[in-house]
Amino acid sequence: MPSPHQPRPTVRLRLDDDDAKAQRRQRTRHRLRLLAIGAAAIAIAIALLLLLAAWAWRALFVQNDRLLLKHIDFTDTPHYTTAPRHGRISVATILSEAGIDVNRTNLLTIDLERLQQLFRTQHPLLGHIRISKVMPDTLRIEASEHSPAAMLVVTPTRNSAPLRFPIAVAEHTLDPTDARGTPAPVILLPPTINLFDERTHASLPWNYALYPDSFERGTINTALPQLFGFNALGVDLIPGAIVRSRQLNAALKLIRLTGVTSSNAFFAIDQITLIPPATLRVLVSPFRQCRRLMPLCQLDFSADNLSEERVARVLTFIAAAEGDPASRPIRYLNATGDSLFASPDAIP
Repeated sequence: MPSPHQPRPTVRLRLDDDDAKAQRRQRTRHRLRLLAIGAAAIAIAIALLLLLAAWAWRALFVQNDRLLLKHIDFTDTPHYTTAPRHGRISVATILSEAGIDVNRTNLLTIDLERLQQLFRTQHPLLGHIRISKVMPDTLRIEASEHSPAAMLVVTPTRNSAPLRFPIAVAEHTLDPTDARGTPAPVILLPPTINLFDERTHASLPWNYALYPDSFERGTINTALPQLFGFNALGVDLIPGAIVRSRQLNAALKLIRLTGVTSSNAFFAIDQITLIPPATLRVLVSPFRQCRRLMPLCQLDFSADNLSEERVARVLTFIAAAEGDPASRPIRYLNATGDSLFASPDAIP
């Protein structure tokens, strides 16, 4: 009889523990297999649903004839028109070159952001442009052209011929977060645009559509003031280039403040020379009724303090001279400082 103090055998307990562990491992593997099968089934179901959704999208929308592009809603501008027309750029042709064709392209497949970027980069003559879809079959393009305010004359190198670019304030690039006083960007417009004249087989000047009567009479429109003295170092002299220049911006502002819609009844600006660092030397032609301003009269303004009030002071000064029979003719007027200085002689 074994002693009560003798240890009990543990072999059977170890065998039972090994069996339990083996069973647990087997159950774990079984669960993992079930999870793998379930995950595969879910993945297959998702793939089938995606294929079904893609098929339904193509059947209901992409291949739906009711969603084909049938109309281009565009209001003609001086240089752009919906359909091909003599002396105009066709919007339908631009769209076709971008892979968008009437009666062939589905409206839902058109990338509006890419199309809008194409118009802005390849057609700088257009300023504001907004493109939208009007279901089920219309593409609406709202656009306006830049209105050239002046002709920028630039000589890239000493011996090169001058280049002439119509310029305007690039309103579509204005950033509302810009600090006050930041010069508004100026855009270089095409000197000539690719308008094909079917009669002469030649390109037409940029302002043909704006002033067709001038070209029919064989005359050249010279209404735009010319700007000289711009330092084009580091500027890409290509249509569509954006320029930030305090003097250039001030010159365009002066042209606007003395334009036909202003209270200026005395002169028209012929040219402005930009003189560093901030002087605008303006050559004007007096109107016929103006008796005190002499031909080729020169006015000096400063880009640093140019304002509507300062221009109004100059116009008031000229009006006072016009009303005073004893006043001397004015050949030079300096408006750069706090007080105005006028002289009957050339620039002192």
